[in-house]
Amino acid sequence: MILALDKNYQDSLTLFFINSNTYVQSCSTLIDINMSKFTSLLSDLIKSSEFNATLENININYFNLKQELFIRNSILEMFNKKYCDANYKAFAEHPRLNGSRVDLSIVDKADSKKPFLVELKYQFPKDVNGQYKKIIETDFNKKNIGKQTDLFILIVALWEISEKDQFDKNLEIDSNLSRYQFKKRDKNGSDWEQILLGNFKDINEGVLLPKITHKIYKPYPVDYNIYMLERIEKN
Repeated sequence: MILALDKNYQDSLTLFFINSNTYVQSCSTLIDINMSKFTSLLSDLIKSSEFNATLENININYFNLKQELFIRNSILEMFNKKYCDANYKAFAEHPRLNGSRVDLSIVDKADSKKPFLVELKYQFPKDVNGQYKKIIETDFNKKNIGKQTDLFILIVALWEISEKDQFDKNLEIDSNLSRYQFKKRDKNGSDWEQILLGNFKDINEGVLLPKITHKIYKPYPVDYNIYMLERIEKN
């Protein structure tokens, strides 16, 4: 398992390491921010070795599919299991209002009318190698029950094309998800993360937390790069 905090990643966003009482620089505004309770709980869960094992199990069973729903459901199940004795409950696709629904929400029974709203996306490098800002803005700024998204989670999965193609070929799998990956020598894909980070940087209402990277090895190596954008409240 790898939990990576890349220095270049930080420098490109002019971010300082974030903890409960750290100043972080988002765009041009210096803001005093406390990571919210639920962001902190979700971050700890996503960093865990248990989540790493869960990702590997998902890839073992659903390697031929995009894995967004499987990952979302696993986060929900892990959260509810871990905090079953607390007054918190995670829900999928709740609340729903006027045809809109939230990927994941957490309700504090002490204040059930103000759930913590989470949008989650699972993508590949070619998906985010362009104007992904519009997708971030749409999910991060959309309103449900009178409030905007509290946390946007983006998972970008990377693998070596030749390794997955050989695995797929052995099983006669034709989904060809590798078409969304860049080859190592493809200059067009060398800067996909820098482009993505620039898109995040343009979101003035949020701060990007340190990237989490999980590496799994079955049935072939995959890096899951996880970006978490938290809404910030200016004092």
